[in-house]
Amino acid sequence: MVGETSKNKGRRLNLSKYRYVFCDLDHTIASFIDGKLYIPPTVVTAINDLDAEIGFSISTARCLEEIYAIEGISNIIFRSPLILENGATIVTSDFTVIKQHVLTENVAVDLVEYLKKFDIWKKVCIAGKLLDFDNVDHLSKLTKIALQDLTEDMLKEIFEKLSSYSNIAYFRSKAAHKSGTFTLDITNIQATKQNGVFTVLELAGVGRDKAIGIGDSDNDFPMLEACGLKVAVANAKPSILDIADLIVPSCDHEGVAQLLPKLGKKI
Repeated sequence: MVGETSKNKGRRLNLSKYRYVFCDLDHTIASFIDGKLYIPPTVVTAINDLDAEIGFSISTARCLEEIYAIEGISNIIFRSPLILENGATIVTSDFTVIKQHVLTENVAVDLVEYLKKFDIWKKVCIAGKLLDFDNVDHLSKLTKIALQDLTEDMLKEIFEKLSSYSNIAYFRSKAAHKSGTFTLDITNIQATKQNGVFTVLELAGVGRDKAIGIGDSDNDFPMLEACGLKVAVANAKPSILDIADLIVPSCDHEGVAQLLPKLGKKI
């Protein structure tokens, strides 16, 4: 059953006015099972069964190559754009690029060279593909630098380096796969999920007040702030739960699949 927050307790929430849904992937509709990301059939069905007049866009930090690898995602019938790499890339439902924000080449070259010294998992995203640092011939179209297995000391040093740039954005989060470590994504400063929402809504001709944002993590905060209704899954971080207008059951309990069929109704 879809839950309530103290903000909406005691009143019925009218979902009939909302015409667009922006939804995070990891830990929101996709869970890790045996180390692989998986979207359950109930969630796929709920997305595919949405009214044709309601847009649904995935909004994720992942690049296109990673999207293809998610079990279950090939069964989703995409009718709306996807926001990838925290907003660095926006593609149509057939994965044609609509808009892209690349890192300035001199910044990309400098950062990649600097980060090579760290003995961690590190990749760059170019043209929707994740590539090893050593397998890149040019960096003029780099949209994201992705780092994993970072310690707090590494983060502190890298943040000091990043503070010298004025045209980048970065998001860190605690790693789900390795306790005590962090992940870090670095993109162009214009690459945010919020800007992705603005772009897609403009293309769709839908106002922000008619948009729903669903997420669980800190990088979802800008996306939710851009939407008229902020929805958190129950497993979301406190910062997301605090701003949520509505809390649905956790990702593992397929809360989004319980919410989507209620669009167009009062709950």
